[in-house]
Amino acid sequence: MCFYLFKRPAAFVFSFIIVIFFFSCKKTSLLLEDVSNKTGNSKDFFSYNVQDADPLVMKVLTEVKRRNEQSAFIEQFAKSNGYAIWNKSIIKKGVKNRRKTNSFQSSGGEDTMIYIPLVMEDSLSVTGFIIATINDSIGLSFNRASYYQFLSFTDTENEMNASQYAGFMLMLDRCVFGHDKYIVTDPRLFKSNSDNGMGNKLLIWKNNIGSGGNYLVGDDVCEEWEIWYNPDGDACNCSGDEYLTGETYTTGDCSTGGVTWWWPISGGGTAPGGGTPGTGGGGGGGDIPPTYPCNPNLPLSFSGSSPTNNVDPNPLPPCPPEGGGWTPAPNPCDTYMQALPNDAYFTSIFKYLNNPTVINLDVETGFLVIRSAVPYQQVTGVDINSPTINWTNLAAGGIKYDGFLHSHYCPDPPTKCLSGIFSPLDVIFMTQLYLAGKAKDSTNFFIGVASRDNPYILKVTNTTKFRRFAEKISASSKAVKDFQADYNPKLISANPDNNEENFLKMMQEMNAGTGLTLFRGNKDCNQWTKLSLSGTGGVVDEPCF
Repeated sequence: MCFYLFKRPAAFVFSFIIVIFFFSCKKTSLLLEDVSNKTGNSKDFFSYNVQDADPLVMKVLTEVKRRNEQSAFIEQFAKSNGYAIWNKSIIKKGVKNRRKTNSFQSSGGEDTMIYIPLVMEDSLSVTGFIIATINDSIGLSFNRASYYQFLSFTDTENEMNASQYAGFMLMLDRCVFGHDKYIVTDPRLFKSNSDNGMGNKLLIWKNNIGSGGNYLVGDDVCEEWEIWYNPDGDACNCSGDEYLTGETYTTGDCSTGGVTWWWPISGGGTAPGGGTPGTGGGGGGGDIPPTYPCNPNLPLSFSGSSPTNNVDPNPLPPCPPEGGGWTPAPNPCDTYMQALPNDAYFTSIFKYLNNPTVINLDVETGFLVIRSAVPYQQVTGVDINSPTINWTNLAAGGIKYDGFLHSHYCPDPPTKCLSGIFSPLDVIFMTQLYLAGKAKDSTNFFIGVASRDNPYILKVTNTTKFRRFAEKISASSKAVKDFQADYNPKLISANPDNNEENFLKMMQEMNAGTGLTLFRGNKDCNQWTKLSLSGTGGVVDEPCF
């Protein structure tokens, strides 16, 4: 099994923590139901995750089913290695035949390679993959995430190394689960001269190989990912105090010129210490063998950067410890914000407010939001060119609200434009409603604004800290006036970056802490990004997923 990723040097950087971001395959909501509570029976293996699978993938499924009918191995295979995610396979045509070693030697022909992710029951990460080699017949083998430990942790000229294998596993995981960030827990992976193998690491996947369903990878595909350090350990947005490690991996036909990615192949390698590579045959019987056969009852230890065996494993080497040297980073956004894009009505109302037709009016427009009761009640400003809305209905009948949305008009920039972000008066209004008991859910109460720049949401994320902040800025009429006087001039910049940074600094200076969280939306108001200050200033973007 062999593939090659070209690596080019970059600038010198500092080291401590690295973070891995993937921006490749389209995020899916697959798996939570499809790979849980299974009994391991063969019907489950062949009937789940097949919708919209490519015909070539279905051809492989038929071959696996045929083999299982002969030797009934799939139940144990699923329990030990995971369930196939057929409709998230990666298809690569035109791969050179390399049957004998994991070098770059070619025997002249070309294969179609299909990489089928495997996921263990109740798992939220890809734990391995099946490689199907299609030519005159179909050859099969499988790999586990842990197999990277069989490979060298240093650069190799003619062979796949451990970091390259890990990068392929992370690509599969991104395609299936849509994880955006990975913390690398094995310091030997993605090692550079600047980090000396210390600290956690992060990786950024930059280009999209497809969207939805199976991913057909053409010869002109460009894939690129980078390794970053995050010295102060805050949320990494790959700017400011975060530094590129000097490691940039490129595959396919990128702007730097044609670069070959040697894809993993069936039966392409031998595990350290011996063992015959699994080939899976073609057209015959048998099960799906491992690409690197190994003995699970023997320990595998490491000396330096290459694996060594404590015990002569004749005839098979020991298997490495299970699992990969990485884990998905936790979602930066709480469950409320994660679920909000699924509320179609909320999204449509916010998108309406964010429309230039509404922004270009000379009055504000708003909605009182009770998400369980639609339609929302609309309220429109009465006075032209006056940044106010009459929210008198809020006091009626003890009704409580999830939050409220409104627009900041901008009919004639820059002279007739309200702030591109929340004004101090917006924040005061939010605190007064909260203190008056108008929050339906005090842990998730929010305000939203659509402006000339972006849509934003400001949401309660810690009730104790928010209440302390609310009481401070609303304590008296003087406190209200002082708050407005201090921050009005800082939040009216024509540059949205300045407004965001100054708003976050306001929250910091007023000791809002984690009591409030600011989110920026896209133009369709269905994707949200958490905003925070880095340790040295500047805005950190962390997309919700």
